[in-house]
Amino acid sequence: MNIFCRKIVETGQSLYVNNALLDPCWDTNPEVHNDGFRSYLGVPVFWPCGTAFGTFCVMDYKATDYQRTYIELITQLKELLESDLALIGCYAQMQQLAITDPLCDVNNRRGFNVLAEQRIKLAKRNDGLQGLLYLDIDRFKEINDLHGHGVGDLVLKAVARILSQSVAESDVVGRLGGDEFIALVAVKEMVEIDGLKQRIMHAIELCHCSEELPRFTVSIGYSLVSETIDICQLLDSADQDMLQNKQRIAG
Repeated sequence: MNIFCRKIVETGQSLYVNNALLDPCWDTNPEVHNDGFRSYLGVPVFWPCGTAFGTFCVMDYKATDYQRTYIELITQLKELLESDLALIGCYAQMQQLAITDPLCDVNNRRGFNVLAEQRIKLAKRNDGLQGLLYLDIDRFKEINDLHGHGVGDLVLKAVARILSQSVAESDVVGRLGGDEFIALVAVKEMVEIDGLKQRIMHAIELCHCSEELPRFTVSIGYSLVSETIDICQLLDSADQDMLQNKQRIAG
């Protein structure tokens, strides 16, 4: 529709129309011919990234002749609003930093716990089946000792990426710290857990060649969400299953 605010958002420029009836470009503007507005003064408001948030505007039913000081006041109010938007953006960024692992770009323990608890509550209400995967890189200390911590970091990033790509977008992936990763996944039946574990291990096997990383393996355990289990018990159970699998491979 040919309306004033849309014009500002499209152009990114301020707009002052002192009498819309005198300008043919507003002949199809319903705000003029249906609502009776004659005057419009508006300025664009932007997010810190430069995208449009909206407009700050003044409309009148009669023609106006706003002076420069009035227009400057509107601009100052717009700048105050943009400053608030910048603070909102900074707060959101700080929140994200507080729940994200900076190396692997997945949830840290705090972020995982918050999101996992929400997903578990929702699944329980909907009778959904969920499992928790607990993944540990085998002999990770040897990788650091033989190849250096820089290569060790690349291995951690690769595992985080593979885990994130292997699960659904709505599943929750996190790094507990060190070489331990977790994923809360929604499944329809138990057999999907085994298939997911196989996909992860296969992807890790392939990344040795594609990314020129030292050969490494992972041990994966899992536990199922139940009505009575909490997030700490869920982690402990999956951790124990992972350790048993690791010992079985080592033995």
